[in-house]
Amino acid sequence: VLDIIRDLNRTLNGNDQDYYRIPDSEEEIAQMLLLYENAGGSEAEYWVDYDYKRLRLMVEISDFNSAEVERELNAISQASAEIFPDAKVSAVGNIPQYTTMMQYLVRGQLTSFMFSIIIIGLILMIVFQSVKIGLIGLIPNIFPAIFVGGYMGWSGIPLDMMTATLIPMIIGLSVDDTIHFINHTKLEYDRTGKYHLSIRRTFRVVGVAIVTTTIITCAVFAGFITSECNQLINFGLLAVIGIASALIADLFITPALIQLCKVYGPEKEDED
Repeated sequence: VLDIIRDLNRTLNGNDQDYYRIPDSEEEIAQMLLLYENAGGSEAEYWVDYDYKRLRLMVEISDFNSAEVERELNAISQASAEIFPDAKVSAVGNIPQYTTMMQYLVRGQLTSFMFSIIIIGLILMIVFQSVKIGLIGLIPNIFPAIFVGGYMGWSGIPLDMMTATLIPMIIGLSVDDTIHFINHTKLEYDRTGKYHLSIRRTFRVVGVAIVTTTIITCAVFAGFITSECNQLINFGLLAVIGIASALIADLFITPALIQLCKVYGPEKEDED
Protein backbone atom coordinates (compact mmCIF):
# COMPACT_ATOMS: atom_id res chain seq x y z
CA VAL A 1 0.00 0.00 0.00
CA LEU A 2 2.83 2.40 0.82
CA ASP A 3 4.48 1.64 -2.52
CA ILE A 4 1.20 2.41 -4.30
CA ILE A 5 0.92 5.77 -2.53
CA ARG A 6 4.54 6.60 -3.32
CA ASP A 7 4.04 5.74 -6.99
CA LEU A 8 0.90 7.90 -7.17
CA ASN A 9 2.63 10.81 -5.48
CA ARG A 10 5.51 10.64 -7.92
CA THR A 11 3.20 10.30 -10.94
CA LEU A 12 1.06 13.26 -9.90
CA ASN A 13 4.18 15.40 -9.57
CA GLY A 14 5.62 14.88 -13.03
CA ASN A 15 7.48 11.65 -12.21
CA ASP A 16 9.87 13.63 -10.04
CA GLN A 17 11.87 11.11 -8.01
CA ASP A 18 11.92 13.50 -5.07
CA TYR A 19 8.19 12.88 -4.66
CA TYR A 20 8.61 9.12 -4.30
CA ARG A 21 7.52 9.35 -0.68
CA ILE A 22 4.45 9.41 1.52
CA PRO A 23 2.64 12.79 1.45
CA ASP A 24 2.82 14.89 4.58
CA SER A 25 -0.94 15.25 5.16
CA GLU A 26 -3.65 12.65 5.65
CA GLU A 27 -5.89 14.61 3.27
CA GLU A 28 -3.46 14.12 0.40
CA ILE A 29 -3.22 10.41 1.16
CA ALA A 30 -7.03 10.09 1.18
CA GLN A 31 -7.30 11.90 -2.15
CA MET A 32 -4.69 9.65 -3.73
CA LEU A 33 -6.43 6.50 -2.51
CA LEU A 34 -9.76 7.79 -3.84
CA LEU A 35 -8.12 8.54 -7.18
CA TYR A 36 -6.58 5.08 -7.19
CA GLU A 37 -9.95 3.41 -6.57
CA ASN A 38 -11.74 5.48 -9.22
CA ALA A 39 -9.04 4.53 -11.72
CA GLY A 40 -9.83 0.85 -11.12
CA GLY A 41 -6.77 -0.03 -9.07
CA SER A 42 -7.03 -3.50 -7.56
CA GLU A 43 -3.61 -4.25 -6.05
CA ALA A 44 -4.54 -2.67 -2.71
CA GLU A 45 -7.50 -5.04 -2.25
CA TYR A 46 -5.12 -7.74 -1.04
CA TRP A 47 -3.76 -5.49 1.71
CA VAL A 48 -6.76 -3.44 2.88
CA ASP A 49 -10.50 -4.04 2.94
CA TYR A 50 -13.10 -1.89 1.17
CA ASP A 51 -13.71 0.62 3.98
CA TYR A 52 -10.06 0.74 5.10
CA LYS A 53 -10.75 -0.70 8.53
CA ARG A 54 -8.55 -3.76 8.16
CA LEU A 55 -4.93 -3.83 7.07
CA ARG A 56 -2.83 -6.84 6.17
CA LEU A 57 0.93 -6.86 6.84
CA MET A 58 3.10 -9.67 5.50
CA VAL A 59 6.48 -10.64 6.96
CA GLU A 60 8.83 -13.10 5.25
CA ILE A 61 11.46 -15.12 7.11
CA SER A 62 14.47 -16.94 5.70
CA ASP A 63 14.81 -19.50 8.49
CA PHE A 64 12.40 -21.03 10.99
CA ASN A 65 12.92 -21.57 14.70
CA SER A 66 9.70 -22.11 16.60
CA ALA A 67 11.04 -20.78 19.91
CA GLU A 68 12.44 -17.65 18.28
CA VAL A 69 9.31 -17.08 16.21
CA GLU A 70 7.16 -17.40 19.33
CA ARG A 71 9.27 -14.75 21.07
CA GLU A 72 8.99 -12.47 18.04
CA LEU A 73 5.22 -12.92 17.85
CA ASN A 74 4.86 -12.05 21.53
CA ALA A 75 7.07 -8.99 21.03
CA ILE A 76 4.99 -7.89 18.03
CA SER A 77 1.74 -8.31 19.98
CA GLN A 78 3.11 -6.31 22.89
CA ALA A 79 4.50 -3.53 20.68
CA SER A 80 1.31 -3.26 18.61
CA ALA A 81 -0.78 -3.01 21.77
CA GLU A 82 1.37 -0.11 22.95
CA ILE A 83 1.54 1.71 19.60
CA PHE A 84 -2.05 1.03 18.49
CA PRO A 85 -4.05 0.56 21.71
CA ASP A 86 -7.41 0.85 19.93
CA ALA A 87 -6.55 -1.59 17.14
CA LYS A 88 -6.98 -5.34 17.18
CA VAL A 89 -3.81 -7.05 15.91
CA SER A 90 -3.82 -10.78 15.13
CA ALA A 91 -1.03 -12.98 13.78
CA VAL A 92 -2.39 -15.33 11.12
CA GLY A 93 -0.97 -17.58 8.45
CA ASN A 94 1.07 -20.77 8.29
CA ILE A 95 3.96 -19.60 10.46
CA PRO A 96 1.93 -18.79 13.62
CA GLN A 97 -0.03 -22.03 13.23
CA TYR A 98 3.13 -24.07 12.70
CA THR A 99 4.81 -22.33 15.65
CA THR A 100 1.92 -23.18 17.96
CA MET A 101 1.92 -26.77 16.73
CA MET A 102 5.69 -27.05 17.31
CA GLN A 103 5.42 -25.70 20.85
CA TYR A 104 2.73 -28.27 21.66
CA LEU A 105 4.90 -30.96 20.08
CA VAL A 106 8.00 -29.97 22.05
CA ARG A 107 6.13 -29.85 25.35
CA GLY A 108 4.52 -33.19 24.55
CA GLN A 109 7.89 -34.74 23.75
CA LEU A 110 9.37 -33.49 27.02
CA THR A 111 6.45 -35.02 28.90
CA SER A 112 6.83 -38.27 26.95
CA PHE A 113 10.56 -38.30 27.70
CA MET A 114 10.02 -38.05 31.45
CA PHE A 115 7.21 -40.61 31.32
CA SER A 116 9.33 -43.07 29.30
CA ILE A 117 12.24 -42.73 31.74
CA ILE A 118 9.94 -43.59 34.64
CA ILE A 119 8.46 -46.58 32.77
CA ILE A 120 11.90 -47.86 31.75
CA GLY A 121 13.13 -47.60 35.34
CA LEU A 122 10.10 -49.49 36.67
CA ILE A 123 10.47 -52.23 34.04
CA LEU A 124 14.17 -52.67 34.85
CA MET A 125 13.34 -52.90 38.55
CA ILE A 126 10.66 -55.53 37.90
CA VAL A 127 12.68 -57.60 35.41
CA PHE A 128 15.86 -57.71 37.52
CA GLN A 129 13.96 -57.58 40.84
CA SER A 130 16.21 -54.83 42.12
CA VAL A 131 15.62 -51.12 42.67
CA LYS A 132 19.37 -50.49 42.51
CA ILE A 133 19.71 -52.14 39.09
CA GLY A 134 16.71 -50.21 37.80
CA LEU A 135 18.16 -46.87 38.87
CA ILE A 136 21.63 -47.70 37.58
CA GLY A 137 20.18 -48.86 34.26
CA LEU A 138 18.60 -45.43 33.76
CA ILE A 139 21.91 -43.54 33.84
CA PRO A 140 23.38 -44.86 30.55
CA ASN A 141 20.01 -44.29 28.88
CA ILE A 142 19.67 -40.69 30.04
CA PHE A 143 23.26 -39.89 29.02
CA PRO A 144 22.71 -39.96 25.21
CA ALA A 145 19.59 -37.78 25.54
CA ILE A 146 21.52 -35.19 27.56
CA PHE A 147 24.49 -35.41 25.19
CA VAL A 148 22.36 -34.90 22.07
CA GLY A 149 20.46 -32.04 23.71
CA GLY A 150 23.73 -30.38 24.69
CA TYR A 151 25.13 -30.76 21.19
CA MET A 152 21.98 -29.23 19.70
CA GLY A 153 22.32 -26.22 21.98
CA TRP A 154 26.05 -25.85 21.31
CA SER A 155 25.76 -26.16 17.52
CA GLY A 156 22.55 -24.13 17.26
CA ILE A 157 20.42 -26.92 15.78
CA PRO A 158 16.74 -26.02 16.38
CA LEU A 159 14.25 -28.39 17.94
CA ASP A 160 11.76 -29.09 15.15
CA MET A 161 9.33 -31.83 14.21
CA MET A 162 12.14 -34.14 13.08
CA THR A 163 14.56 -33.67 15.97
CA ALA A 164 11.78 -33.70 18.59
CA THR A 165 11.05 -37.36 17.80
CA LEU A 166 14.73 -38.32 17.98
CA ILE A 167 15.28 -38.59 21.75
CA PRO A 168 12.65 -41.33 22.41
CA MET A 169 14.07 -43.34 19.51
CA ILE A 170 17.62 -43.10 20.86
CA ILE A 171 16.44 -44.12 24.33
CA GLY A 172 14.66 -47.13 22.84
CA LEU A 173 17.82 -48.29 21.07
CA SER A 174 19.99 -47.58 24.10
CA VAL A 175 17.85 -49.43 26.64
CA ASP A 176 17.92 -52.56 24.47
CA ASP A 177 21.73 -52.70 24.66
CA THR A 178 21.66 -51.88 28.36
CA ILE A 179 19.30 -54.75 29.14
CA HIS A 180 21.46 -57.20 27.19
CA PHE A 181 24.60 -56.04 28.98
CA ILE A 182 23.09 -56.10 32.48
CA ASN A 183 21.37 -59.44 31.92
CA HIS A 184 24.51 -61.18 30.63
CA THR A 185 26.65 -59.65 33.38
CA LYS A 186 24.25 -61.04 35.98
CA LEU A 187 24.40 -64.49 34.41
CA GLU A 188 28.19 -64.41 34.48
CA TYR A 189 28.19 -63.15 38.06
CA ASP A 190 25.94 -66.04 39.13
CA ARG A 191 28.53 -68.41 37.64
CA THR A 192 31.73 -66.76 38.81
CA GLY A 193 30.82 -64.45 41.68
CA LYS A 194 33.42 -61.98 40.35
CA TYR A 195 32.45 -58.61 38.91
CA HIS A 196 35.64 -58.03 36.96
CA LEU A 197 35.52 -61.48 35.38
CA SER A 198 31.78 -61.20 34.67
CA ILE A 199 32.20 -57.86 32.91
CA ARG A 200 35.15 -59.10 30.89
CA ARG A 201 33.22 -62.16 29.69
CA THR A 202 30.20 -59.99 28.90
CA PHE A 203 32.36 -57.77 26.70
CA ARG A 204 33.52 -60.83 24.77
CA VAL A 205 29.99 -62.12 24.15
CA VAL A 206 27.54 -59.21 24.22
CA GLY A 207 30.00 -56.37 23.58
CA VAL A 208 30.78 -57.52 20.05
CA ALA A 209 27.08 -57.76 19.18
CA ILE A 210 26.34 -54.32 20.66
CA VAL A 211 29.17 -52.67 18.73
CA THR A 212 28.19 -54.41 15.49
CA THR A 213 24.52 -53.44 15.68
CA THR A 214 25.45 -49.87 16.61
CA ILE A 215 27.76 -49.52 13.60
CA ILE A 216 25.07 -50.86 11.27
CA THR A 217 22.39 -48.59 12.76
CA CYS A 218 24.67 -45.54 12.53
CA ALA A 219 25.42 -46.36 8.91
CA VAL A 220 21.70 -46.44 8.13
CA PHE A 221 21.01 -43.05 9.71
CA ALA A 222 24.17 -41.56 8.20
CA GLY A 223 22.43 -41.78 4.84
CA PHE A 224 20.23 -38.84 5.88
CA ILE A 225 23.32 -36.61 6.08
CA THR A 226 23.63 -36.70 2.27
CA SER A 227 20.16 -35.14 1.89
CA GLU A 228 19.68 -31.60 0.61
CA CYS A 229 17.08 -30.89 3.30
CA ASN A 230 18.54 -29.32 6.45
CA GLN A 231 15.99 -31.01 8.70
CA LEU A 232 16.94 -34.46 7.39
CA ILE A 233 20.65 -33.63 7.66
CA ASN A 234 20.22 -32.59 11.29
CA PHE A 235 18.12 -35.68 11.98
CA GLY A 236 20.74 -38.03 10.53
CA LEU A 237 23.64 -36.27 12.27
CA LEU A 238 21.94 -36.23 15.67
CA ALA A 239 20.83 -39.85 15.29
CA VAL A 240 24.41 -40.97 14.63
CA ILE A 241 25.73 -38.89 17.54
CA GLY A 242 22.99 -40.13 19.87
CA ILE A 243 23.40 -43.81 18.99
CA ALA A 244 27.19 -43.57 19.24
CA SER A 245 26.96 -41.87 22.64
CA ALA A 246 24.54 -44.59 23.77
CA LEU A 247 27.16 -47.19 22.81
CA ILE A 248 29.83 -45.32 24.77
CA ALA A 249 27.52 -45.18 27.79
CA ASP A 250 26.78 -48.92 27.62
CA LEU A 251 30.45 -49.88 27.20
CA PHE A 252 31.91 -47.53 29.82
CA ILE A 253 29.29 -46.17 32.21
CA THR A 254 27.21 -49.33 32.68
CA PRO A 255 30.08 -51.70 33.60
CA ALA A 256 31.66 -49.04 35.83
CA LEU A 257 28.41 -48.59 37.76
CA ILE A 258 27.86 -52.34 38.03
CA GLN A 259 31.29 -52.91 39.55
CA LEU A 260 31.25 -49.77 41.70
CA CYS A 261 27.79 -50.30 43.21
CA LYS A 262 28.00 -54.12 43.46
CA VAL A 263 24.42 -54.39 42.21
CA TYR A 264 24.30 -58.22 42.30
CA GLY A 265 25.62 -58.59 45.81
CA PRO A 266 29.03 -58.80 47.46
CA GLU A 267 31.89 -60.21 45.47
CA LYS A 268 32.68 -63.81 46.36
CA GLU A 269 36.03 -64.68 47.85
CA ASP A 270 38.38 -67.08 46.08
CA GLU A 271 38.14 -70.62 47.37
CA ASP A 272 41.38 -72.10 48.65
